[in-house]
Order: sequence, then C-alpha cells, then structure tokens
Amino acid sequence: MAPGRRRGTNKAKDKEQLRFGDLVLAKVKGFPHWPAKISRPEDWEKSPDPKKYFVQFFGTDEIAFVAPADIHAFTGEVKKKFSVRGQSKAKYFSQAVKEICVAFDEIQKKSASGLRDDTDSSYLGSEAPSVDGVDVEVKGDHW
Repeated sequence: MAPGRRRGTNKAKDKEQLRFGDLVLAKVKGFPHWPAKISRPEDWEKSPDPKKYFVQFFGTDEIAFVAPADIHAFTGEVKKKFSVRGQSKAKYFSQAVKEICVAFDEIQKKSASGLRDDTDSSYLGSEAPSVDGVDVEVKGDHW
C-alpha cells in the first residue's frame, strides 16, 4: 500500500513566496478549494494571524483566515484545468472561477508589460501551519 500524502506538500508556491494580492485556491472545511486572493486583514478591521493567510474569496467576497497547508497558488495550469471542466452547477463557484480568471489575465498582462500593481513586497506570517484549523467569518449570507 502506498504511503499517505501529507497535506500541503505539493504546493505550487512555498509559503515564503505568497504575497498580498496573490491569487490562490483556498480550502475551507465543507467546501472545495475556492478561488481567492491574499488580502490584508487590516482592510477588514481584523487582527493579523502570523500563522495563517487572510483571504478574500471570489464570487462571494467572504473572508477567512486559512492555514498554509490549505492554500495553493493559482497558476496558468490551474486556470486551464478550470477551463477544460466547463461551467459548474454552483452559481457562486462559477462566478468565482470567472473572476479569478479575469484577475489572472490582468496580472499576466501587467507582468508582460513590466508593470506591477502592488508595491508591497512583504511576505506573510511564519512558516508554522495553524493547529486549530480555519477561522471563517461569513460576510453576507452566501454560504
């Protein structure tokens, strides 16, 4: 029997490389990996958690602190997989995929032209994953 896969071991980017504004897929218990963007908790009047990423989800604009093991970078390869799968039956998920694909394309255009939207090159938190799971705050009644 093959050994079990450890959570978070096959991430496209290491934690040290994720920055504010990066596009990701974030996993919250009970939901699939969901398109999101690394955000600043201070913009939402929240205190930072150095052990977790603060994300804003596409499609719902909900926010959450998510452990590093539950975050994966959104890459061109991931975008292609979403495009091949077609439309999801879930309204908010389909909207989230559309929004992250548009954001990804805009970042690619700016990157190709040498422009960078954010001037903040700070990195987030410590390398230790959270031991207490995910703290989610629902904004609105989407979930």
